[in-house]
Amino acid sequence: MGRLARLATLLLLRPLRTEAFRVAVSVVGVALGVAVPVAIRLANESVLSAFARGVDAVAGRAALTIHARDLGVPEEIFPLVRADAAVAHASPLIQVLAPVDGMPGEALLVLGVDVLSEQAFREYHLADRPAGADPLTLLAEPEAILLARRFAEAKGLAVGGRITLLTPAGRRAFRIRGLLEAEGPAVALDGRLALLDIAAAQVEFQKLGRLDRVDLVLKPGTDAAAVAARLRATLPGALTVERPAARVSQAEQMLASFRLNLTVLSLIALLTGGFLVYNTMEIAVLRRRRSLGVLRALGLSRRGVAALIAGEAALLGVAGGLLGALAGGALSRAAVTAMARTVSQLYAYVRPEPPALTADTLLLGIVAGLGAALLAAAGPARLAAGVSPREALAPAALLRLPRVAAASAAGIMLLGAAALLARPGPIGTPPVGGYLAALAAMLGGAFLSPALLAALAASGRPLLHILPVPAALALLSLRRAVRRNAVAASAMMVGLAMLVSVSTMIRSFRATVEAWIGQSVRADFVLSPAGRYVKGSDARLPADILPALAAVEGVEALDPFRGIRVEDGRGGGFLLASGDFAVHARYGRILMVGGDGPAVLRAAREAGAVVVSETFALRYGVRAGDRVSLPTPRGPIRLPVGGIFYDYTTEGGLVVMDRSLFTRLLGDPFLSSVAIYLSPGADPEGVRRRILTAVPGREDLLLLANRALKARVLEIFDQTFAITYALEFIALVVAALGVLNAQMAAVLERQREIGILRAVGFGRRQVLGMVLTEAGLLGVAANLLGVAVGLALSAILIHVINFQSFGWTIQFHFPTREILLVTALALGTALAAGAIPASVAAALPPVEAIRYE
Repeated sequence: MGRLARLATLLLLRPLRTEAFRVAVSVVGVALGVAVPVAIRLANESVLSAFARGVDAVAGRAALTIHARDLGVPEEIFPLVRADAAVAHASPLIQVLAPVDGMPGEALLVLGVDVLSEQAFREYHLADRPAGADPLTLLAEPEAILLARRFAEAKGLAVGGRITLLTPAGRRAFRIRGLLEAEGPAVALDGRLALLDIAAAQVEFQKLGRLDRVDLVLKPGTDAAAVAARLRATLPGALTVERPAARVSQAEQMLASFRLNLTVLSLIALLTGGFLVYNTMEIAVLRRRRSLGVLRALGLSRRGVAALIAGEAALLGVAGGLLGALAGGALSRAAVTAMARTVSQLYAYVRPEPPALTADTLLLGIVAGLGAALLAAAGPARLAAGVSPREALAPAALLRLPRVAAASAAGIMLLGAAALLARPGPIGTPPVGGYLAALAAMLGGAFLSPALLAALAASGRPLLHILPVPAALALLSLRRAVRRNAVAASAMMVGLAMLVSVSTMIRSFRATVEAWIGQSVRADFVLSPAGRYVKGSDARLPADILPALAAVEGVEALDPFRGIRVEDGRGGGFLLASGDFAVHARYGRILMVGGDGPAVLRAAREAGAVVVSETFALRYGVRAGDRVSLPTPRGPIRLPVGGIFYDYTTEGGLVVMDRSLFTRLLGDPFLSSVAIYLSPGADPEGVRRRILTAVPGREDLLLLANRALKARVLEIFDQTFAITYALEFIALVVAALGVLNAQMAAVLERQREIGILRAVGFGRRQVLGMVLTEAGLLGVAANLLGVAVGLALSAILIHVINFQSFGWTIQFHFPTREILLVTALALGTALAAGAIPASVAAALPPVEAIRYE
């Protein structure tokens, strides 16, 4: 048995040298399949670690923090908290995100600190200053600001220079009095930090009488949980008391659906790579049937044969996994840039550092490649082990072909399971059923591929006598090698189904958003601070600009909007907003889930009710007529729900009340934006100039026309889905490798046949045409299956996965143009993948080909 084992090992290692092309294609396919999820994982970790670093850096030594999101913390509670017997130190803090004037897309985390109490919480170190020098003393100087050294040097700023920030009061210039080393808070947001004195921060950011948070250091031996519970019971209900680390958990929860959906999409590339390994190993079994028969005749058991096939697949998986992990590390740098852009536009401003490939991630890539390869090789290994020595050694023997009827029955059962699993669960929870339904649909399509290929070959049989000889031979070959071709078609089908499904989902979502903004965004102009388009920035306008705007000639009506983020008491949050219901009922076109928009708004204004977005209603189980509890500075208040409307701009949900009610309950004197409606016949350009003149000294304001605002919304939408296009492309590349591998194997397996054809007068062009026709037929089969499965997947994405993840109702739009483009691309990809094997086949010398085997 020792010699037999050595012989088996030689048989295992020999293909690595003699079939280098096939091995290389398989390894690259697995590598691409592994690289995508590895890159997404590294990018996810980088984004979350950026959140965590920022929270930890700013928290310093604080054991507890008191905050209320945008509502703010009343200053009068600070003495009460500081006097608590368990509190050793308390520090008030202003914490805002301020866009930098003249640096589009850049923002600084500005901390307004109390010089007297700050030393107990956070440490700061000045660059080029003696150790122990207190940098906070520099903040006593007028207009003084301290910047992180990393940011200042990157932007060419120096001590003594000036930096201008966009604040609710407009553009404000500060004198740089010092630079902070990359320690403590100065590492937050990758060094995008600035320090102000707390009094100056309250003035410049219009937060007089309010704080953003209060940090607490507790006395030794104090139970932080007990102190937090006591403070929650005594402080106003709008305030949250928690450990700083809880903010990281909230960030993880906020990004959970986004990250999970992106990860699942990335795994499709790995699934496609698995089909490629399956195809590769089955071809290996077919080509080595006689060698395997000899080993069986010499005494190698069925398990030994299976282990031989699994061993070769394991080598491919390990090599592909290692290469994929390394490629994923490189790809993650681009992925984190795209992901950071999306997160910053939809959730919170974040600037993660480039990901680093760790040993854990490298091991994960190897395990993923190995697991996918072994799972894919299970079928070919079982097939090889199930063949007797006599059957394998028979002349021109072929391994048992699959029963098309059995495969079709399995496919139909999987599609039925997909239909049963495709039921949305509670909003805001992971759509596990949707993911399983998508997997079942893809596997169901794969099991139906043998039947489709057999039907395609059978449909062309009546035409054999009129078709050109190369096309007729391609049809016969398609039916004869249905198993090998079915796996190649399945691999391509998976990539194509992903393209069709994601393209359909994006097209449907975009068309829904376009229709929604076409109805909902009716104002002629929208005035807002420039910082509003930096997610999480303190972008506010004082309400006292309204009289000046109303007095502008040509302005007929104003609809001021204010939105603030509030906690929901369950670790999440939503947007609490206000608008002028009377103006919006007259000029706007709010789309209600049920009922007439203007009538609902007028009734809500009279009854002191709110209207809520569909996402909010689904997430919190609210219906029209119910009451919702909303936080205010004086505690929670319950208000009736007057109606539910569609909204596609706010993650977590949106609650809107009339401005008069909002001002009375929350006492907030600010605006987020102002919708401006013009008088009939007014000159828009002339009104624009008069509006900008009416608010002098506010060069930071943006005045967007209706068309520009809609374009901005759609631009953000398109950037949000940019990363998915890269995933689609990689999946299609892996699928093309499957076609390339199958066709190259077909050429090698049919060398003798091709040699005979050449000997009887078949020209090179005819051989080329025969192989390309077969590749084209595979592309047609993949197109038929891919479009059908892709449309089913798009329905799951739209009505199950996205609906359950985000609560958005998306109207299905059949993407005729996109499907035509995708199918043309898939067919072209199949032909391109078949070009190399076709060229190899056409170049085979007839004499050498006839001698093959």
